[in-house]
Amino acid sequence: MSPERSPERNPERPTLLRGVFCGLAAVLFVAILAPSAFAQNGEFPFIEISLGYGNLGLPDANGGTSHHSGFASQQNINFKRWFGIDNYIGYYSLGSNTTAFSNVFGAKLTARGVRLAPYGVAGLGWSRITLEPFGLAGSMMTTRLGGGVDIPLNGAVGLRADVSRMWLHTGDITGTGSTWTAGNNFSGGLILTLQ
Repeated sequence: MSPERSPERNPERPTLLRGVFCGLAAVLFVAILAPSAFAQNGEFPFIEISLGYGNLGLPDANGGTSHHSGFASQQNINFKRWFGIDNYIGYYSLGSNTTAFSNVFGAKLTARGVRLAPYGVAGLGWSRITLEPFGLAGSMMTTRLGGGVDIPLNGAVGLRADVSRMWLHTGDITGTGSTWTAGNNFSGGLILTLQ
């Protein structure tokens, strides 16, 4: 007769959450201190933070594509009317108590108009997939390439729609060697801006 095992908490989760909070604290720190260094007379938003829905499509075991819903956020710091940095955070439920967390940092190029601001982004970061039922987790390199459009509603609020392609280096957790898994990511939501 085998002894019963009590369910254990994932010891890596506090480390992951600590990393997320440290990253957000760094963005907030730069957001508070940098406006005076890059003053631009309100001609474009210096800081943009979008919060909303994300949908990541990844290949499934049957050769199709499964779409996974979650939370998406982009934090942008714009240094010029047309150039800024982009930090994308996505948290998705993959089903069966499995989650994916992505954090991708990169560049953002924007063509600002009166009513629309189309943009393109490219970045490099990491993702973490956690399979809670088995106590397994793995981190992997992630890249992102895409674009979208911002629709300003007033000086402080707007709407954002974003479409990108994300590549996850899944060989790190599947044990199959150097494998890249790609999927389309759709996100959209509300933007809060600071001049």
